[in-house]
Amino acid sequence: MDTIPQKESEKVEFKSSFDSECIETLAAFANSRGGSVYVGIGDGRKTVGVSLGKETLVQWVNEIKSKTEPSIVPDIDVSDENQKQVVVLSVTEFPVKPVSVRGKYFKRVGSSNHLMNLNEILNMHTQTFNSSWDYYIDTHHQVTDISEEKANHLISLYNKSREIPIENDVPEFLAKMELIREGKLTHAAFLLLMKCESVVSTIELGHFQDEITIKDGITISADLVTEVEDVLSFIRKHISKAYIITGNPAREERWDYPLDALREIVMNMIVHRDYAHYGDSSVKIYNDRIEFFNPGRLPDRISIENLMSGNYVSICRNKLVSKIFKEISWIEKYGTGIRRVTSLFLAYGAPAPVFENFQHGFRVTAYPVKSDLEIVNNLENGQKNTNDLGNDLVNDLVNSPGYYLVNNSVNDLENDLVNDLEVGNDLENNPSNDLVNDLVNSPGYYPVNNSENDLVNDPGNDLVNGHGYYLENNSGNDLVNDPGNDLVNDLVNGSGYYLENNSGNDLVNDPGNDLVNDLENDLSENQQKILSEMQKSRRITQEKLSRIIGISEKNIRININVLKGKGFIERVGPDKGGYWKILI
Repeated sequence: MDTIPQKESEKVEFKSSFDSECIETLAAFANSRGGSVYVGIGDGRKTVGVSLGKETLVQWVNEIKSKTEPSIVPDIDVSDENQKQVVVLSVTEFPVKPVSVRGKYFKRVGSSNHLMNLNEILNMHTQTFNSSWDYYIDTHHQVTDISEEKANHLISLYNKSREIPIENDVPEFLAKMELIREGKLTHAAFLLLMKCESVVSTIELGHFQDEITIKDGITISADLVTEVEDVLSFIRKHISKAYIITGNPAREERWDYPLDALREIVMNMIVHRDYAHYGDSSVKIYNDRIEFFNPGRLPDRISIENLMSGNYVSICRNKLVSKIFKEISWIEKYGTGIRRVTSLFLAYGAPAPVFENFQHGFRVTAYPVKSDLEIVNNLENGQKNTNDLGNDLVNDLVNSPGYYLVNNSVNDLENDLVNDLEVGNDLENNPSNDLVNDLVNSPGYYPVNNSENDLVNDPGNDLVNGHGYYLENNSGNDLVNDPGNDLVNDLVNGSGYYLENNSGNDLVNDPGNDLVNDLENDLSENQQKILSEMQKSRRITQEKLSRIIGISEKNIRININVLKGKGFIERVGPDKGGYWKILI
């Protein structure tokens, strides 16, 4: 036997004697990743030993076999530890799960055994047979409960992505897609094609004035294909959009949120919901965020960190529904949705959404970009414009090739200002999205009258030449010369340029300061208070912050997420025992 581990864990359990809890632990190990029970090791890892008779081990094995279903037979190892006998009972992950102990099912979570609920038992069973709940026959509904019209619509969606379309033969299509087997409906077939509404697919939609006051709300309980459009229609109804004059004949629409990312969230919500759970999905639209909630937490083996990094193997909760959505090209590839959503938000100039396990399900919280009115007000009031990609203009310009300032959204970088300055084509006379218009619309910046590539008060030269030339006007709040350097190198190296909050939004030379340090002034009052309290006490709790600042714990969490998203703080360690690390 190898050396006894120092402590209990996901795969290690200490028991002073053999009893029913030993058997429950072995079953939990078999339902998880395997493990070992050390019989004869008591509390505090104290070796108490066990007395073994001639038939003791045989009796233990027989008892384990008789009390488990399917029967498990552990490997047994006996050794002397401090002149006392210790028995190690080991099992591997069982191929047919879940294993029960007299009708009860346990799984290993950390160093404890947890009694599984009905949904967990069902999901573990279906995963064992490489299947899922939606693949099984729906015993509560008949073929007459689905709509032929909706089936034909599904076929038309399927044919859009096919070079050779299939015939509108509904029975043949449903059989080919395994939605109907041996003349019986699967759960997936009913969810996708239900003729009438059903509580199985209920989604609650609400538009809130504040945390508790609802202004508009509806309940939908339709087929899954219809629900995608119904949810998106409700969202579009209650979020804002601006019309942008671009110089083209048609106006450009700009919504508070990237619609393609919202669509991706909605489809993932509908495809990956736990439809065997009693709870409903919900979408809550607030003035400053949208919350999407779904019954069904992440699988035990996938953490939020795995999800964000893409370092995991995708597990489809509803394999048949996922297959259909992929066949009609509504989802592209399994396991890429979260990263795609995050990329779309960042590219749009909005903060990355927050993904989290919450109660009995999974929640996504999305935040909007600033409206054009907010941007104009910020400019007029002399507030800074911080880039949404990490809140650090220097790093964004250096590390995000292909980003530049767009005229109608100062918070959105969509080309590379540094590269443009270096190659000499930064000031392109394109009214819809060029640096000239951005400079014109920011106090203190404007082009010289006789050259679209020159800047005021530097006749015959411009920033492109990179000789330290700067803008000068009466306000004194323009780009200041940094002798021996140029704008490109200043931006790349971060040599003392930052956005000054009260001086017309221009870049000002401030030795000893930088872009990052000045960003603190861009926080709301409550966010500044939270940051201040965290600086005083790195281990302050959300409950204490709520009492000090006078807002709810929920609002504390929302503001903390904003501070995390802007790169001001990060959490080190667990919720209990960890601390706040101030990054800026």
